[in-house]
Amino acid sequence: MTFSNRRTITKAFSLLVMLPLLSFAEPRTTFSFASLAWREPLSTVDAKLKTEGFSGCESLVLLHLRCKSNETCECLFNGPGILDGRAQLRENRLWLVVVTAASKAATLETLKRKYGPHLPIAPSNRSLPLLDLRESDPSALRLWKAGDETLTFVTTTGVVVYESPDFKRTTRERETPNTSKF
Repeated sequence: MTFSNRRTITKAFSLLVMLPLLSFAEPRTTFSFASLAWREPLSTVDAKLKTEGFSGCESLVLLHLRCKSNETCECLFNGPGILDGRAQLRENRLWLVVVTAASKAATLETLKRKYGPHLPIAPSNRSLPLLDLRESDPSALRLWKAGDETLTFVTTTGVVVYESPDFKRTTRERETPNTSKF
């Protein structure tokens, strides 16, 4: 066996050994606001918001208590370029970010530049019932998707909604009618 063949076999074996370890790694988030990643804990969310120039979570000590005693809690924040923002955590893990942009036109251009052209939306099937954000005019919505992640921008209000795969799964479960006869 030549030296080149041994290196190839060694590389292939190394890859096989590493493959199970790679499957446990968190998937890279495609849509991100202020470098936040899905499933991050409250303390990390707060620190990253501050690092990116935002206010961080309001009433952090009380919020820690609320997140421990409730299934969901919200980190309210503000900062440059936004009117308000909230990061929603479920079981102390980030699962939704909602931001109201200060400039609708600039935000839409930034989203297009960052994520490419938006997807077409069927007129009747885009509302966010869990957030109570219903838009009567579907032409006002811009939608981007990556796997189970969704990013929605409402052009009339300037609201940007970053939805995690966990949030999407929960929404689907709540919206799916129970057809069981038992």
